[in-house]
Amino acid sequence: MSDDQDDEIFGTVTHEQGCVVGAALAPFVLFALFWLPAGQGQAVAVSVLSIVLMPFVFSPLRKRTWFWVALLIIAAFHVAAVTAIDWHHAERSTFKLAMWLDVILVGGLIWLLGKVMSRQRT
Repeated sequence: MSDDQDDEIFGTVTHEQGCVVGAALAPFVLFALFWLPAGQGQAVAVSVLSIVLMPFVFSPLRKRTWFWVALLIIAAFHVAAVTAIDWHHAERSTFKLAMWLDVILVGGLIWLLGKVMSRQRT
């Protein structure tokens, strides 16, 4: 897929549409926080937060198809981690650390993919 085709698909997405998607995700996050077992809901909230922040942090890259494919793969890993790990023993400080580490890890991965993909285009 060429750069022009990527711009045709994702170039028209506005911040207002992003806010609508965020508002649509909010009930699911609230459901996870209040009705999933202790700790698992917080893990879901941390995962959603880190994935939702990436299109805002890497705004120029969100027009590329590989960016969204990478976010889908990262989301699949988050779903696997949230369901496979026993979260009810985790403390609040663990979730604060996990939130920062998750945002840094996901952001670093997207940044690294951006560097690799920009080299392939030249």
